[in-house]
Amino acid sequence: MSDDEKACPFCAEVIKKAAIKCRHCGAALAAPTVDSRAARSAWVVVALAVVPVAVLLLALSATRGGSADSGEHRTTVADRSHAGHVECERQLKRLSEGYVLSVPKVPDMGGKYEYYFAWNRGRDSQPIATKGGNSTGSCVLDVTTFEGSVTLDGKDLGSFGPQRRK
Repeated sequence: MSDDEKACPFCAEVIKKAAIKCRHCGAALAAPTVDSRAARSAWVVVALAVVPVAVLLLALSATRGGSADSGEHRTTVADRSHAGHVECERQLKRLSEGYVLSVPKVPDMGGKYEYYFAWNRGRDSQPIATKGGNSTGSCVLDVTTFEGSVTLDGKDLGSFGPQRRK
């Protein structure tokens, strides 16, 4: 008997060590087992290779403000210098005729062709400060024409046209 052979436990005929069925008697044999230490170390190697790549992809996706394959322009946080946020804040104050006092920074949830800001709707959002207390609101603004509309406490405050440049 060679090193790669063994005796069948049922008929005692010589068979290959890797056999899962005896070719002489047809008895089903136990499948060859993998060394558990070797299997564990293979999973450790895979985890050490995959986890850092996944973390890197997640970090890159977060800095882009959207999914890596969306192809859409999104800002992660609208700051006051962001043209869309500034215009929405200006229009909220103007169309509310001074009722709106301040508009906090919120994420831009718009897509490629529009800015969309919502206040006090979602976990990262804050309310708009008004003379009557805190309020909810939203602003949708076309990226190319700067035409848009604003709402405050569920009421449409109106639409506004393109920004005039001097």
